[in-house]
Amino acid sequence: MSHAALQVFRELVADQDMAIQIAVIKALTIVVKKSQAQTVMELEKELNAVVNTMKEIVPDSLFSVSAGSELFVRSFTRPKIDFKEIESLKQWVVQTTESVAQKSLASRTTISQLFDRFVVDGMTILTCSFSRVVMECFIYAAKQGKRFNVIVTESRGQSSGSAICFSLL
Repeated sequence: MSHAALQVFRELVADQDMAIQIAVIKALTIVVKKSQAQTVMELEKELNAVVNTMKEIVPDSLFSVSAGSELFVRSFTRPKIDFKEIESLKQWVVQTTESVAQKSLASRTTISQLFDRFVVDGMTILTCSFSRVVMECFIYAAKQGKRFNVIVTESRGQSSGSAICFSLL
């Protein structure tokens, strides 16, 4: 098991701006980089072992960990991809997933800029629960000088509605 990947995962999860799925993808990319696996099955077993530990680290985010890891594993186990050597596959996986992670992080800014066009002064916006992307949109609109109200519905379990309220104050 890759202790380095799990350490990076813990650090990324502690960062409130980092989506769990991106933390999963970044950590699994480290597993692939360091893997000594000689077959796709061996690599998949290594990844699954790390994913199971990730689920223990963030038990209240099982869905997010599962979603991120499923996307990651599917990216190289699809039948369309045919690599003659495992090292070529690993290199391709690392390049592809690093690109996806970077694009995902950059997409918040793009979405915020697009969202800003729809916000007008005095508007009231309803949002359900907490979303890093939605928070980024609100912050961007406010920095552009827009004045608006936000109504937040509450969700129980993680009280994420309260989290967005405190973040907006």
